[in-house]
Amino acid sequence: MTATTYEFDHANPAISASLIDWGQRIQRESPIAYSEAHGGFWIASRYQDIVAIMRDTKTFICSKRITLPPQSSPVPVIPLESDEPDHSWYRSVLLPFVTQKAVLQYEPQIRRMVVEALQPIIERGSGDAVTDFAAKIPTRAMAMVFGFTDEDAYRFDSGFSALVDAAGSGDTARQYAAVDSFKAFLSEKLAEGRAKPSGTGLVSAILNHNVAGRTYTEDEQLGLMWSAAGGAIDTTKLAIGHLVRELGVDRATREKVIANPALIPAVVEDSLRLNAPAFMTARYVSTDVTMGGVEMKEGDRILLVYGWANRDQTAFGDPNQLKLDRTPVRHLTFGHGIHLCVGMYLAKLELRVVLEELLARAPGYELVTPDAGPVLHGGMMWGFDTLPIRIPARGHGGTQ
Repeated sequence: MTATTYEFDHANPAISASLIDWGQRIQRESPIAYSEAHGGFWIASRYQDIVAIMRDTKTFICSKRITLPPQSSPVPVIPLESDEPDHSWYRSVLLPFVTQKAVLQYEPQIRRMVVEALQPIIERGSGDAVTDFAAKIPTRAMAMVFGFTDEDAYRFDSGFSALVDAAGSGDTARQYAAVDSFKAFLSEKLAEGRAKPSGTGLVSAILNHNVAGRTYTEDEQLGLMWSAAGGAIDTTKLAIGHLVRELGVDRATREKVIANPALIPAVVEDSLRLNAPAFMTARYVSTDVTMGGVEMKEGDRILLVYGWANRDQTAFGDPNQLKLDRTPVRHLTFGHGIHLCVGMYLAKLELRVVLEELLARAPGYELVTPDAGPVLHGGMMWGFDTLPIRIPARGHGGTQ
């Protein structure tokens, strides 16, 4: 089989408006496609192909960058850009803090964070569901998991926000300054943890992790903290924005969920399927292989488009619709196999609490710009930079 070559460049921001259409076309015409952008790369768009690729972790590897084109990082990107056996070694320190059972201990604090972010919007009668609301929750949640004090949580929030703002500014000097500042903060917290090794948060766990005499190097410690922050914060913020938008345009589904809050987990799950914040990732081909009838060579790169696979009609009925009765929802938003996102239960908890509080306190919220669509940033992240909402007076502070 010969792959069809497309003039497709996911790193071009102009592609945002046609991104879903591109996916439908490529899925229909070429199971495995090819683009000549960025030196050339393969494109996997179908659910079954991406699952097969993610299961073959010896052929399709992460340690030579999961960004396309490959991007450098100021710290090791671990465990994301690692392969076995190192991958499991890096994940092992994170897992006890974010299992399905472990995250339940955070629910009261996360609920307080959600209410504190939402209440000012309710009192004003308007606000931005991304910058005023979604952006304020995952950063504070991760600060809690790290074991930071309230003061350090504020510094963590401010530092990460500056990092995100600088990344989209086009100002290189500002970007370097934000990276250096955030890196210095994390290094400071690690130094404090070394001086006081009796802590119970993730920082202490990273510093004290020892398996058969093996411990993390200082670079690995910093990389684990950086990656835990980056992997848990921006994706969850974007997922919250998508969730608010989905029920903002689908009033019928919103009314069903208000009438039966037990449906909230189903809404969260299918919104995650429909709107993957980390829309795509990449793999490096470590040896010659045939995939989807196409011969790939060692050194090739392949783009795995989770967001398209989640809308593959061979895997999901009515793939472009938000539905409450998909069971189970085996979407790829959190990845698959050994690279399944370690923080997915924390993210789902935050999303559930967000929707519970939003629909209880502001059930009549309205989108100011309901026709606005999400944007693809950096050829990977898919979501809203801004999502203005208004809350009718009758919806202030409670049910209508």
